[in-house]
Amino acid sequence: MTRDEVLDSVKTNIENENLIKHMLATEAIMRA
Repeated sequence: MTRDEVLDSVKTNIENENLIKHMLATEAIMRA
């Protein structure tokens, strides 16, 4: 899966916007 496909899946399956923001922040830290 590409990052975009995963992001679409996350947005579809997770309703909590703050949790999605947390996941994106964690991704940024892991990439650094």
